[in-house]
Amino acid sequence: MKQIILILLILLFLSCSNQKINSSEAVVIDPPLVVRMNLNTDKSLYHSNELMNISVSMDSNKNIPNVTLNVKGIYSKNRYRLDKVQMINLFKGNNVVVVEYKTPKCNTCSGIRQGVYEIIAELSVDSVLVANNSAKIKIKQ
Repeated sequence: MKQIILILLILLFLSCSNQKINSSEAVVIDPPLVVRMNLNTDKSLYHSNELMNISVSMDSNKNIPNVTLNVKGIYSKNRYRLDKVQMINLFKGNNVVVVEYKTPKCNTCSGIRQGVYEIIAELSVDSVLVANNSAKIKIKQ
């Protein structure tokens, strides 16, 4: 019985070792997408109806066309007051997108309450989130 098992193992080993790999059939594995994101605003304190410059810096290890960049924030009254979505081409290396936004009025009737708000940037490829970052700002009347 041991001899039969030994013979089968030897045959199995020989059949596996006789297979040759053709170099033209080598599989090239594409590295996964890696994006480091940083979000900055030009100031940390804003007032009603003031222009805000939001800078989103993305460092990518490869070129990817048609990615979605969503910059949102200042959540008040069940919605984001800032909600800008744009399609961009992501290039290998550093990519910078600047979003301009006029802050809303700061009052309790028609605007927002003064206080601290979050600005969020999200980068998606085919609806899959690949990078995000956020920053806090303060808005006063």
